[in-house]
Amino acid sequence: MQQEIGNHLVVLLGAHGQGKSTVAGLIVNELNYVSPYALVRIDEHPQVQENPHLRYAFLMDRLRTERKTKQTQIFSTFHFTISNKKYTLINIPGQYQYINQMQLGIAYGEIAVFVLSGVKEKYVQDFKGQSTLELQLRLWMALGKKHIICAINDMDLVEYQQDCYEYVVNDFSQRLAKFEINPKQISFVPISLIDAENINTKKQHMDWYKGPTLIEALDQIQIDDIEDLVSKPLRFVMHDCIKIPGVGTVALGKLLYGTLMPNQILSFAPVPLKSSVKAIENHHFILNKGFPGYLIGVHLSNLSHKDIKNGYVFSDIDNNPALECATFVVKLKLMEDFKHQLKPKQYYTIHFLTKRMQCSIVQISQKTSLNDQNQNIENPQDLKAGDVGVVEFKPIKQITLENHFDYPQLGKIAIVDNRHMIAYGVILEVKKKEINQKPLKKVQNQ
Repeated sequence: MQQEIGNHLVVLLGAHGQGKSTVAGLIVNELNYVSPYALVRIDEHPQVQENPHLRYAFLMDRLRTERKTKQTQIFSTFHFTISNKKYTLINIPGQYQYINQMQLGIAYGEIAVFVLSGVKEKYVQDFKGQSTLELQLRLWMALGKKHIICAINDMDLVEYQQDCYEYVVNDFSQRLAKFEINPKQISFVPISLIDAENINTKKQHMDWYKGPTLIEALDQIQIDDIEDLVSKPLRFVMHDCIKIPGVGTVALGKLLYGTLMPNQILSFAPVPLKSSVKAIENHHFILNKGFPGYLIGVHLSNLSHKDIKNGYVFSDIDNNPALECATFVVKLKLMEDFKHQLKPKQYYTIHFLTKRMQCSIVQISQKTSLNDQNQNIENPQDLKAGDVGVVEFKPIKQITLENHFDYPQLGKIAIVDNRHMIAYGVILEVKKKEINQKPLKKVQNQ
């Protein structure tokens, strides 16, 4: 039987307490992907008996600590199909203390569903100060993501008023305009979690709304074909590594480019290691071949789970293997609300695809300033709000990066300072370190 290769990754974004987990649970329940037995088990939970609104949230929040604190703490997934298209639903935390899990979901997602409050006061509060919602939006745009759906929640709390819906639509559209996103290409879906209105079916409360339901909006999004991704050399980014008794070392991550097959010899970066693929697993099913877009587990031979870490990149040892980055050059755009100056020798926290790390500014070779009538200035002393510059960075730890032209997903960055994204850009050039003399691990072909 021919293996299906399409898989769309949908991530739920929004502030803490806005109902992301409940929306996720309702989506899979409305599509009949939840067994009655699972719901019965959840209904028996003391917290659900006390507060029935937690029923669908607990489909996604499965840890005991998550249910006790009513907070999503880890990246979790659920799988479903719409119109013969496969989807993986990703639920992530909305609090900054879980920024690593939050960044992971944003990095892996292809479609973002922003869950926003239709209550004006709550919506405004979610964007105040060190807002994780603002950070999520900026990181999503900085990483070059373009597919967005907005689910405007709490419509029952504002008596389903159209003007409350329109306020959120207008304000969020203005925020998207800063990143040159046309809001007319985005579905703004008013929803109510009380009776799952506009999740999969429309009801009488909002007859003024003529757009699609949330599930219809997902179905309408067209994801780019993966042929270009398949034709590139292998790049697999790992976010976790576990040891399974009787199986061995299993690396978990996302296949970005190329294809992956059993018995393939892999090179690891930024460390000089290699191993062979024993098996490939996707949602507990063994695959004959891995394709871009899949979240997979790779069974590795002769390698300890302690040898490889979050953010490592796997590649084919015989086809343009990935290497450690020494320095990298970025075309950087500073946000207009940045209040300080970027100068050489400063250190900033940079968010890459699945890893964040402090990097130092080596030099600023060029800038285009709004205050200087868009003139190019060579070797400027600093960059200020609104400037576009070419900046060379040096990471303080080992990392693997690629330029934006060859591997777009690995070639975008965002700079975060004090929980606020201050700049974003694309990597123009990567100066790589050659593999040192440390011996590679021996491989036993399976």
